[in-house]
Amino acid sequence: MLLLLATVLFLKDTKTPLKGGEDVGRNPRRFYGRTISLDDIKLIKNAMNMTINDVLVGVTQAALSRYLNRPYVNEQGKNSEEEDGALTWYPNHLPDRLRFRAACAVNLRPDIGFKPLADMMAKDSKCRWGNYFSFIVLPFSIGLQTDPLVYLKRSKAMMARKKHSYHALLLYFIIKMAIKVFGTKAAATIVNRHVMNLTTCVSNIIGPMEEVSFRGHPIAYIALSSYGHSQTEVNVEDHVVVPYMDPEKIGKDGEGFIDEYTSRLTMNPMDRSRPLWDIHILNVKTSDAEAVGVVRTHHTLGDGTSMVSLLLACAHKISDPIAVSITSPSLKRRGRYKNKGWFLRSMFTIGSTMTLIWNTIVDMLLLFATLLFLKDTKTHLKGGADVGSNPKRFYHRTISLDDIKLIKNAMNMTINDVLVGITQASLSSYLNQRYDTKNEEDGALIRYPNNLPGGIRFRAGCTVNLRSEIGLKPLADMMVKDSKCRWGNYFSYIVLPFSIGLQSDPLDYLKLSKSMMDRKRHSYHAHLAYMMIKICQKSLGAKVAAKLFNRTVINTTTSLSNVIGPMEEISFDGNPITYIATNGYGHSQALLMHFMSYAGKMTISLAVDPTIIPDPHKICDDMEQSLKEMKAALWERGLL
Repeated sequence: MLLLLATVLFLKDTKTPLKGGEDVGRNPRRFYGRTISLDDIKLIKNAMNMTINDVLVGVTQAALSRYLNRPYVNEQGKNSEEEDGALTWYPNHLPDRLRFRAACAVNLRPDIGFKPLADMMAKDSKCRWGNYFSFIVLPFSIGLQTDPLVYLKRSKAMMARKKHSYHALLLYFIIKMAIKVFGTKAAATIVNRHVMNLTTCVSNIIGPMEEVSFRGHPIAYIALSSYGHSQTEVNVEDHVVVPYMDPEKIGKDGEGFIDEYTSRLTMNPMDRSRPLWDIHILNVKTSDAEAVGVVRTHHTLGDGTSMVSLLLACAHKISDPIAVSITSPSLKRRGRYKNKGWFLRSMFTIGSTMTLIWNTIVDMLLLFATLLFLKDTKTHLKGGADVGSNPKRFYHRTISLDDIKLIKNAMNMTINDVLVGITQASLSSYLNQRYDTKNEEDGALIRYPNNLPGGIRFRAGCTVNLRSEIGLKPLADMMVKDSKCRWGNYFSYIVLPFSIGLQSDPLDYLKLSKSMMDRKRHSYHAHLAYMMIKICQKSLGAKVAAKLFNRTVINTTTSLSNVIGPMEEISFDGNPITYIATNGYGHSQALLMHFMSYAGKMTISLAVDPTIIPDPHKICDDMEQSLKEMKAALWERGLL
């Protein structure tokens, strides 16, 4: 450690043809590689009772000694050209007492072999992901030796001494403490001073033991290197925005400020020269929270399930602040008639297969028709082709997840069935009001007869999670190659034909929803649409695939999705999260509807084009009212 401190402060290596100056980190680099036999290295290792690292350091000392001897020979007026293709070796012309040291990277993990990525991401892993390495300083013996084994013996003695020292661990803790106390710039300065006063750096990484390929292309060799030891500044601050807000201008209208701020964000494109995410911290009190955090990410990073798993990896339970991993139970897709006799199972299988084939054919024909010419009716909710470039406004409303579950159990449905039923009811009511200009009196909503035109074609694109396990998994498990709940964009898009019309019985919306959703589940529409987009992307490119997807979006009216959220209340960096509202923008639709469950609540989030839908709060009002009416109808019939 004394030598380390001396190196940081004043102790420099001798100036040689291999020693760079202080500004060498900014110079351009060239990279060269050479492949040698690992078996030869192992032969020497076994014969000399050494490690592979000992052999590599010995070979490096010998090579650098011979390389440096050539310039010093030339300085004395002698020629070191090759004769007959062989190098001519001269006596030792190296100056005495060369101080030549190398910084050697040391892996600090207890397990130094390779582990699966999921194991490395685990909290208590002994082979963790990240920068778990340190540096040690190796004093090289630079000089020509008549016996090449002398280099190996000196290397073994030096490495044995370094292994019997806490130099690497203490340096690691010094750097960590410097980061926490003085910041990353001070820590980078310490490392840079350390490296600058040495001559070279060496490292050895264990690679694959067998030949591997990447996307079907065999990898012939792997050569690692790096460049630049000058101070590097990581501007995480560029991704975290804390805008100045004038409390007098905001007043008590916190929701209005959030609305205006997020609407402006939809018109500011993300900087594609850096990671596609940013966080905006708005210290504005609203009716839902003391402050609001707006997290904006590009969809290429992952779908809703992936983003929620990432959030949970960064969050803690409020009930147990020590617990980090917060997941929901894995929900596997269930089959039917598993416990029936073989005859009933056989009959059901035959009938189910025929229905599946028929439903898939019809759905795919309708999908192709939608791509080519089949458009929804122009209504007060239908946007034009250019609506995707318009600014959006976001609204949300929180309802009781317990009420939704009551209806789900009473009607023998799924939560998605209930949400689609509520959506059909609320949009029918909203459109009926828009078609009737006299729909409000004294601020109270008045129910009028059906003013909707007949034969409305109103369809919603619905995102479908294609993972076999649809619950949330720890982030590390999602990164595993064969995970059933993988990270990424593993979703597809199906088209739901909504029944727009006023019903005297609110439960009719639920029955229509259940019938439609059961039919869609018994179809390979989602999987085939996903495969079609993937094939198009690989064969024709991402732009063509995006246009294909956008054609479906343009010709339908709205899109909706439902993402499973945390089952318990969570906190981020000690700040309790009161609600999570997810949504998107950039689609060629005037209305996007997203549902997000969180700690016994369901948040409805709308993204609208205000030029087409000036009063989106009425849609939220209608959704709340529809839920109450459905619950009341079940209560009157004794089903609750």
